[in-house]
Amino acid sequence: MSRRHRRRQSRAAGPGEAARIEVQGVIGTSRVLLRLIEISVLRATTELTPAQALLIPYLPRDLYPLDADDDPLGAHDKVEAAQRGLNSGVCYL
Repeated sequence: MSRRHRRRQSRAAGPGEAARIEVQGVIGTSRVLLRLIEISVLRATTELTPAQALLIPYLPRDLYPLDADDDPLGAHDKVEAAQRGLNSGVCYL
């Protein structure tokens, strides 16, 4: 990996956590936390701490499953999502 992009385990996964990963890059530090809620439910939490002021001109809000060929129409999965507060509150900027 280049000096600009470093990946490291931020700390050991805690109770209920399947994995916790931290990646440092040019725009800042990204963290990914994976939890297995049930055998068929995976909860993914992502976080970005920007290195400096960051402008995000467009933020997509849709989440949809894809099949093996990246086709959303062929997918037979189910997405369960919960929202707290306003739609924009899903992204804590």
